[in-house]
Amino acid sequence: MPVQQAAHDPFDQALMFIRANFADGRLRLDTVARIAAMSPSHFSRMFRARTGVRFIEYLTTIRLAAASERLLTTTESVSSICHAVGYRDLSNFQRMFRRNYGITPSAYRRAGRWRFHVVLRGRDPLAVLGGDPGLPWSVDVDPESLL
Repeated sequence: MPVQQAAHDPFDQALMFIRANFADGRLRLDTVARIAAMSPSHFSRMFRARTGVRFIEYLTTIRLAAASERLLTTTESVSSICHAVGYRDLSNFQRMFRRNYGITPSAYRRAGRWRFHVVLRGRDPLAVLGGDPGLPWSVDVDPESLL
């Protein structure tokens, strides 16, 4: 019975909605709060209590993880990837990418197969996010490829 209840938990439904719609640049906390049938302020407090991070940190982590995967596995332009993962502004995307990864998206792509980890306040993102949302949180490194 607890398994069925978890599937109908409005909060879990909201998390699934975020994971499925993170690339929508219009995705906002108030939209997701409506999915969970909560006020934005209540949802925000509950989100932080359940995940350990703020809504925007969670959304940013998912978007940047998707971007990092595309940077390493496609030849799409940085601008195209920026828009494909939900950012409307290239400058903001580059600033957020650098803040979270320590390098620009272009430098990340050039670095090739280095191992990068997304870290949220010193915690493993998979633990924070409650499992594997289907996105790669790290990429294996081949140091020889950098020479």
